Amino acid sequence: MFQRFRGDSGSSAGLPVSERQQHCLWQLRRENQNSTRIRPWQASPIDRQSQSTKTLPRIAPHRIVSTRPMAEPSIYIDLPPKSDIMEEAEENEAMEDVEATEPSDEPAVSPLSFLDHLQSAIVTLSVGESPGTTIAAHQSLLSKSPWFTAHFASAATPTAVALPNDNLDAVGCFIQYLYTGDYFPRIIKQKGEEVLENDPTQSDPDDGDHLLKHARVYTLAEKFGMRELKTMAHKKIHRINSSARGEIQYARYVYANTPREDRTIRGPVAAFWAARAYILRHESEEEFRKLILEFPQFGYDVITLLLDQKEKEPAAATGGGRKRPRFSLA
Repeated sequence: MFQRFRGDSGSSAGLPVSERQQHCLWQLRRENQNSTRIRPWQASPIDRQSQSTKTLPRIAPHRIVSTRPMAEPSIYIDLPPKSDIMEEAEENEAMEDVEATEPSDEPAVSPLSFLDHLQSAIVTLSVGESPGTTIAAHQSLLSKSPWFTAHFASAATPTAVALPNDNLDAVGCFIQYLYTGDYFPRIIKQKGEEVLENDPTQSDPDDGDHLLKHARVYTLAEKFGMRELKTMAHKKIHRINSSARGEIQYARYVYANTPREDRTIRGPVAAFWAARAYILRHESEEEFRKLILEFPQFGYDVITLLLDQKEKEPAAATGGGRKRPRFSLA
């Protein structure tokens, strides 16, 4: 949206009578128009003159300052200017929208009405370790997943599916997505920003449960070959206000349940900690230490980002000669 400017003072005082009357007439016409946008041939002579001498400023697109909001720390430290680490994380997050528009790998399904879906066979899903929780869904909707399509083609009893290693809540979100195209909590518009709708079962700031919910949906979508659901879960992760404890639980789950080459979710996790570790470690330093020892790859990724940032900084001026003083043993 572009902002259209008026004259310098916004009034017509000091103009000849005819021009002032003409200006008022154009103002009345503009206010009575249904659209607030004024086309060049509809502008008054004074407006056209002001447009010829004024240049509209370029309005930069909205950028998220951080990949995810963080709870207010109990120890306050002056933050340095935004580093290249967070800028790269922002670019990675912005690429999600581009990737979401790319052609999906999901198999094309002939268009069916919702009634057709309801008339398809009922499939029983047993979720969790034995005895698992039993839920049901229609086969035609489950066939949107390449994983279920392969199962129905090869299984002796295609209407019975066992998912012993999957999370019940994540499977429920997957089923809700199949029927409605989204899952709770949804992303909604609030005061011009995209936020998650209120979930009364979750704390604010989140201690890890909310982050883990969407992370489990992400890994389940990867297993079932649902690329759009995977992108949706990742977007919801970046709209959660979390605590240091929640961040540690989330990072531990990501590095335990995603492959090393999955930079889509691992990259922002490492960038988040590389940019805020000096604050977060004061909140939960012992848990941070355990996380690094448990997942050395996490520590390596964070250190690599910090070293890359250090290399980009201008080298400090040195006084020539030896870099380290030598001491005599005499």
